[in-house]
Order: sequence, then structure tokens, then C-alpha cells
Amino acid sequence: MWLGGCQEAGPGVERTAKTREPFPEFLVGRWKANRDNWEIEFDADGEVASMIHYMWAVPIDTEDEAYYTDGPDEGTYALFMLGPCEADYKSATRELSVKIIMEKYEIMLPGGTLEGWLRDFFDGPVSEDGKVWTASWRHMEWLEGADESVDPNFGTSELIFTKVDEAE
Repeated sequence: MWLGGCQEAGPGVERTAKTREPFPEFLVGRWKANRDNWEIEFDADGEVASMIHYMWAVPIDTEDEAYYTDGPDEGTYALFMLGPCEADYKSATRELSVKIIMEKYEIMLPGGTLEGWLRDFFDGPVSEDGKVWTASWRHMEWLEGADESVDPNFGTSELIFTKVDEAE
């Protein structure tokens, strides 16, 4: 079941302009990462139209404010509440920056509930041919009840996104 769209930023998340210059046509479409299940689809306005988030591996339409699905066991479910999901492209440097905010997730398991938030930031150059985006991925997360001394910033790694041919 789908419920509403990418939301205004919550506490501690600053919302920025969607894109400062026109979003180029060659970026419109679906981009798939070389690992971690990430897929991001951009529309003609430079909006993140949909994604497959690495933690949940389910397609999420960012026009919806939340995604709900029943779990495999009776009484289990998963609920994901989206925050801002934005892209910005700078043609002078060919840099694409993307922000994906999961304001809250709640996963009801047979043994209890997991609740938290996720923040994913991608920055990097797009190849001259417009088919490969080499992104520095910064992931942050917080889990309710986790040790408060643990830094929620899990660091940075590299992902290579490739433009997916729509015929695939």
C-alpha cells in the first residue's frame, strides 16, 4: 500500500533547492549501482522519482510519503516514512549530488520492533558519455535503543552507478 510524497525536511535536515540549473536529459531514467541493491530513477525535473533502497530492496515511489508492506509472519510489517529525496547537477564539473532521507522506519518482527532513521548522500562525477556515475556514498543511520555513544555516521564508500537501458 502506498501513502503520499517526499516530505519537507524534519528536525536536523535542511531542505535545499531541487536543482540549481536545468536537469540534463541524459540523467533522466534509472541508474543501478554495482553493489548494495541501490537503484535511483530521476525524472525530467531532476526529482528522485523512485528508488530501490539498499536496506529494504523494494521499489519505493518517492511521490509517496510512506511505504507499508505486510511481513511474512502474522502481525509483522514494515513501514518506511520518506523525507526529502533530491538531486542536484552541476554541468561545469559534471557533478551529480543526491540526498535520500528516510525520516523513520518501523519494522515489526516476531520478536520485537526495529525503529530508526536513515540518511544517504551521493556525490560524484558523471562520465563524459553520460552512462556512468561514480558516487561517493555517505550513509548515516540511527536505531532506537542503540548505544548512544555509537556514531551514526558509518563513513563513506564508492558506488558505480550505470544508466539502465529502458529495454532491460
